[in-house]
Amino acid sequence: MRLLLNSFDDPHENLAFEEQYFKSFDQDTLRLWINPKSVVCGKHQIALKECNIYYCDQRSIPVIRRLSGGGTVFHDPGNINFSFFKKLNAGNEIDYTKNLKVITSALNQLGFKVSISPRHDLFLNEFKVSGNAQHVSKGKALHHGTLLYDAKIKEMSPAIKRRSGTFTDKSVPSVRSKVMNLRDAKDVGNSSEFLRILAGALSKSMEIDSSRYHVDKALLDKYRKDEWNFGYGPKYVFKNELSDAEFSLTVDRGGLITGINSNSESIRNDLSRLIGMMHTPSEVLKELRKYRILTVDLEKYLF
Repeated sequence: MRLLLNSFDDPHENLAFEEQYFKSFDQDTLRLWINPKSVVCGKHQIALKECNIYYCDQRSIPVIRRLSGGGTVFHDPGNINFSFFKKLNAGNEIDYTKNLKVITSALNQLGFKVSISPRHDLFLNEFKVSGNAQHVSKGKALHHGTLLYDAKIKEMSPAIKRRSGTFTDKSVPSVRSKVMNLRDAKDVGNSSEFLRILAGALSKSMEIDSSRYHVDKALLDKYRKDEWNFGYGPKYVFKNELSDAEFSLTVDRGGLITGINSNSESIRNDLSRLIGMMHTPSEVLKELRKYRILTVDLEKYLF
C-alpha cells in the first residue's frame, strides 16, 4: 500500500483532492493529512442543520460538503485525517475493520490504547477519538476518518451545535459522542510531530509518496460553491421563532427557498422577498440588507 503524505493550506482544496485522487488512483493508498479550521458535513446531510452557521461566519470557519456520507466533523490543525483509497472485492464491500486495524496497530505501537467500536469509530476508553465515513463507486472505495490529537474541542462544540430552529427533513443526522484528544492520554509533541511519528510507524510496511499534487480548478470551484456545500442536500422545512412570532421557510432540493409562512404579517412580507433564492447567508443576508430590513436578531434566527 502507498502512504501519501500531503496537505493543502485551503480546506476546500483538501476535500476536492479527495475526489480527484479517488477517481484516478491506481494503487491502494493511505493518505495522512491535516486540514485548516473548517466544518465538514456528510454528502447527504443538510449543512445548515449540522452547524451554527452564524458562529462559523463570524469566525470565518468555512462549511464544506465532502464526497462521502456520514456525519459532520470539525477539522482544525490539531486533528489528523486518514483516508484509505482501495479497490474493492467482487462483492464491493468495504472491510472497515481491516482498514482501521492498520491505524489502531500503529497507534498501539505509539502507546495509545485505542479500540474499534461496533460502529467502526475509534475509542480511547469511553471517549471517541475518531469518526469514519465512506464513499463507494465503480469498484473503488474511499474510507476516511479523523484522529483527534490536539483539536480545539471547546471551539468544536459551538461550531457544530445549533442554537435555535428545527428542520423537518429526511437527511442523515449526525451522532454525537463524548470526545477527547489523544494528547491528553499521551503527549508526544505538537500535531506535526504526532503526524511524523504516526507516519513513521505506518511507513514500516508502506511505500511513502511525498509527491506534489495539484487540484483541477473546475473541481476546486465545485467545493467552493454554495450550490454544492449548501444546495446538494435534501429538501426541508426550517422553522424558528423571533420574539412572539413564528416563521418557516420551505426549501427545495438544491437549496432554493420555495415558500414562506409566518403568523406575523410583517415578517411574512419581509421574508417573501427570499422566494427563489438559495437559503444561504451569502444570498439571504445580502437581499435583506438591500431593503434595510435586516436586524441582528433576524440574522441570527434565519439559519
